[in-house]
Order: sequence, then structure tokens, then C-alpha cells
Amino acid sequence: MASLLPIREHINHLTPAILLDHIFLHPIGPYWYLHTLILCGLSYYLAFKTPSERVFKTSDTDTTNVDLKPREGSKKGKIANFINTLSQPQQLWIGRTILLTLFLWLLSHGCQLLSVANAAYFLGGVIIRQGVGDFRKSFPTQWWIVILLIIISLDVNNYNRASYGGICIVYLVISTLLWLYRLQIPTQLRRIMLFVGRNTFPLLLFSPIFTMLAKYYQNLLIKIEPTGMLFLLISVLFAITGSFAITWVMDKIGLSRLFFGQRTFLK
Repeated sequence: MASLLPIREHINHLTPAILLDHIFLHPIGPYWYLHTLILCGLSYYLAFKTPSERVFKTSDTDTTNVDLKPREGSKKGKIANFINTLSQPQQLWIGRTILLTLFLWLLSHGCQLLSVANAAYFLGGVIIRQGVGDFRKSFPTQWWIVILLIIISLDVNNYNRASYGGICIVYLVISTLLWLYRLQIPTQLRRIMLFVGRNTFPLLLFSPIFTMLAKYYQNLLIKIEPTGMLFLLISVLFAITGSFAITWVMDKIGLSRLFFGQRTFLK
């Protein structure tokens, strides 16, 4: 598409080498997210894949703690003593998390296939998922979170997601959304929000089509409403409904099984 359409990241001469480079190494447009998701998901699978049950077969004796027999008073001995206080599942979780960290570090620093910020956010999500379990318990859902979000957002230097301020904004935005969700939202609106949340992947795949189409009616809507808010509202609704419509058609004609491996992709 980038070689055919007049977009910002237009490719003048498409060759097999350029095609492979943009698919596996340097994705363009919004598909960097899909590229990042594949690499992070593969790293997570390799690190947290459950081994065969034969690995954990033990005798009747208690093997919950691993005896590392550390030397008394040494730093390694203190670390080993701490590890011995952990159960086998806890030791396994720590080992897998360290392994995942090494994979992400290799992909970001070594191979430069991932953004360091994206790798760090993914690792944080894994820690929340594996360590806490319930996503909602990791974020406060109080009204005063909105005040903190507004204060931090006043400084434009905090808009970089890799900065400390950017991390705080991400954390506070999630907390604010969870707080809003707990309010007395009308049932129909809540269902629409949950439906969109469950089906964000089709939006990622197909929204660029409607983003490009929006350029054809942008000038008309700007003339009608100069602030651009009307254009923003119509474009967002157009992209969401259009993406879901494409996915719905693919479900009906059986293409979803071919592309997504599922009979119906809309949940």
C-alpha cells in the first residue's frame, strides 16, 4: 500500500529486499504495533512456556525449596538463602521473568528491533499479569487521580512515554479510565465500550484504510467547522464502524478462518 498510495512514508521503488525489510525489521505506519506485538508475544511464549510434566515429577519428599548450600556470610549466600525461602512456583516465576527481560533486552538493545520504551511497558504488563493477576488491583480508582493527571499533563515535556512523566501519565490515564468505568454509565454505552475494547485488533489492521480516505473529505469538513472537531468526530466514527464492518463481512464469508485462524473474529 505504501508503494501505491501518496502517503508520508511512500515507497518509490518496491523491491523484494525492501519488502522483507519493512515486514521483519522496520515496519512502517501503524503496523509497527503488530511487529512489536509479535516479537514481545514470541518472547513471552518462549520464557513462560510450561515444560512437560516430567520436568516437575518429584518423589514423596518435599522439594519445594531448592537447597543451594551457600557459604555463610557471603553475598551469594544471602541471595541463596532468600531464594530458599521461596516456593518452587515463585522461583520458577522469577526465573522466567528474568529470562523474558533478557529476551526483550536483546531485541531492543542488541538487535534494535524493539523500542526500549515498548519493551519496558510490555515487561511491566507481564509483571502485573503474572504477579498481581487482577489488572484492576494495580491501579487506584479514585477521583483525585484526575487532578494529578491534569497537573502532570500541563507540562508538554511529560508527553514522551519513555520519560518519568510519560510513565506517570500512562499510569494515571489507565487509573482514570478504570475510575470512569466504575461510575454509573448507561448499560448500552457500557456494552458499546466493552465491544470496542474487545475488538481493538481489527481497528489496528483496517483503520489505516479509513485514515487515508479521510483526506478526501477533510477540506470540506474544515470549511464547515474550522476547529477540526467535527472532522475528528466523523473520522473516528468512520474508522471504527468501517473496520468492524470489514471484519463482520470477513466473518460472514469465511475469510476470518483464513486470516485470523478463527471462524468469527468479532467478539
